Amino acid sequence: MQSEFGKDFLLQFTPHGTPQQMHLFVQKWIPSGVVPDQRTLSSLILNWEAAKVKDQLKMKLHRRLATFITDGCSV
Repeated sequence: MQSEFGKDFLLQFTPHGTPQQMHLFVQKWIPSGVVPDQRTLSSLILNWEAAKVKDQLKMKLHRRLATFITDGCSV
């Protein structure tokens, strides 16, 4: 069972993986799990994670100057 899980898990990180495979993986191994859709990931979850990173950087860079470049995603 562990090797089957490992194989299925690995497929999530290959270039041939598709979003549908993630849904199948969750249905098989975490039946009660719900895979968030793109809207949820790109709004709520991404914003929460970005805010955490910003807070960590503010603490780490306290009273220092820094420049950041992004790919256009603004939070």
